Amino acid sequence: MPIAAISGIGGVGKTTLAVHVAHLVDDVFPDGQLYADLRGYTDQALAPESALGGFLRALGVPPDVIPDAPAERSALYRSILAERRILVLLDNARDAAQVSPLLPGTPGCAAIVTSRGKLADLPSAKLVDLDVMEPDEALSLFSSVAGAERVAAEHGAAMDVVAACGFLPLAVRIVASRLAARPSWTVASLVPRLADEQRRLDELRVGNLAVEATFALGYGQLTSVQARAFRLLSLPNGPDISVGAASAVLSMSMFEAEEVLESLVDASLLEAPAPGRYRFHDLLKLFARRALDRGERPQARTMALRRLLGFYLASAQSAHTLAYEGSMIPANLVVVGSGLTFTSVDEAVAWLISEGDSLFAAIDQAAATARTAEQLLPAADLLVAMEPLLEAGTHTREFDRGHQGRAGHRAAQRRPGQRAARPATCRAGCCSRTTGSRTPSSTSGSCTSCRGPARRRSSPARC
Repeated sequence: MPIAAISGIGGVGKTTLAVHVAHLVDDVFPDGQLYADLRGYTDQALAPESALGGFLRALGVPPDVIPDAPAERSALYRSILAERRILVLLDNARDAAQVSPLLPGTPGCAAIVTSRGKLADLPSAKLVDLDVMEPDEALSLFSSVAGAERVAAEHGAAMDVVAACGFLPLAVRIVASRLAARPSWTVASLVPRLADEQRRLDELRVGNLAVEATFALGYGQLTSVQARAFRLLSLPNGPDISVGAASAVLSMSMFEAEEVLESLVDASLLEAPAPGRYRFHDLLKLFARRALDRGERPQARTMALRRLLGFYLASAQSAHTLAYEGSMIPANLVVVGSGLTFTSVDEAVAWLISEGDSLFAAIDQAAATARTAEQLLPAADLLVAMEPLLEAGTHTREFDRGHQGRAGHRAAQRRPGQRAARPATCRAGCCSRTTGSRTPSSTSGSCTSCRGPARRRSSPARC
């Protein structure tokens, strides 16, 4: 029996897709379709035996003949479907346990299940993880609701609007409906409304539809450990977060952190764009930060960011030690907390490259909130420890901006009169490089062989 299990973030259009597919295959199931809203993410989730009772009545079984025992109801339901070709649509399922008793179990029938959870434990199911819309799809939806001519006249503003919606279908539909109901508004007038991250979720509501309420249903199903992680993981400003960094934020072991991260991915409250890396959908991050403001004390938030910065600094110190043999800088860094250790320069600089955006985001975030020179010190030290990343040829603009900011000024105060970085030969041995520049040793121009950390060569120690 074919089973399709559609999962995804709240508001991504799972039900719409399931109903659309059901209409497309209507002629394949001449004996009809059965539909049940299982209300899995509410306080009134539909029990499997109650759904079975409704299905049996729809199939013509007299109420006084329907068995009381759930197992007997399931057996009668499957015996009736064995002689028919029926599509069963199970909407808003909580988990596989709620769904399993409702599956027909015969080759002539099929089932479509929607859930925010991945339902990976549903036997023989084809798992479909529904993503947000592509930009042109979101623009098309926006146009269909708000009016094609109106949107076409302000194409650029319309793209800004759907981007602010994170291309989430529910958000796009809501903001388009608001625009359609207000003929005096322009598309451009929506842009500043949605640009304010503090108020964006408030703007994404119309009638009984609200993005925040949709997210709250999933958040309400989390355990206390998951809910705390969901809130605290929204603190960092970086584009994503690694397992190691998350373990620091959450004050957990890496094993424990990975378990809770994966459980949030399974609940469609986090995304996993690459192995070991996690991120929020933009609107979910705003929702998580609201939950953070309500559910975590300021001191808990401050300590979480300190642990994160400490992890990054300790890891960068280890990377710097390997990249610059004999340097005195790592010993002078004020490191509080533990981080990763590396076995080679390649591994160390690869980590710096993969974490570069998050490292600079952490520096900027710390610099923005630091009130004293002492509070600014970890960010300044992190900027210093990250120099192997600059020599690898990446994030040059970020380094320039960082050195011009508060953390850079504090770092300069910590290291007055510092000498320029010593030369280091590249992998191909064809040039020498200094921090922030490459000096060819041949007439061939700039080196095309450098693709990572430079090979160290004997030189005076950095200080």
